[in-house]
Amino acid sequence: MAIRGRSVEASTKQCTTDFDFQEHSAMLDESKFDVHLKLWALRIPREFCKVATKLLNGHMLDRPRIKPITEDPTSEKTRYVILSERVQNPDLSDIPTKNLDELKKLCKIETVPYSLTLGYSYWGADHVLKQILPSGLEVPSSFETIVTLLI
Repeated sequence: MAIRGRSVEASTKQCTTDFDFQEHSAMLDESKFDVHLKLWALRIPREFCKVATKLLNGHMLDRPRIKPITEDPTSEKTRYVILSERVQNPDLSDIPTKNLDELKKLCKIETVPYSLTLGYSYWGADHVLKQILPSGLEVPSSFETIVTLLI
């Protein structure tokens, strides 16, 4: 198999001699990918998490690989239900009153601020490449495209 007139072996050798990945990995500042989210969470008794999930459907944090219900660092008896970025006010006016009233009838709820940082390891390759490639350059979407860029 040939890539632009070079054999695969020659291309691989060329890439490893011209570009030292370990040397350049230090150039990537992973902290530049950090996204800090200031959210609200509800502190509720852990036994009401399932009911709260149903009542707050559509108003909880919905991000890949992040669970909207997490441990409460202050108590083993309660959990945090992390609310969506769309919920902006601590009075929870962005959530239908009917749902909140039903949840308040079941248990005591408390609104607390919740900070979440999405770091470098959270993001997929597409997102990282979009950030580091020059503006206007299309993000490679296949192995062949990446090999072509390296040659």
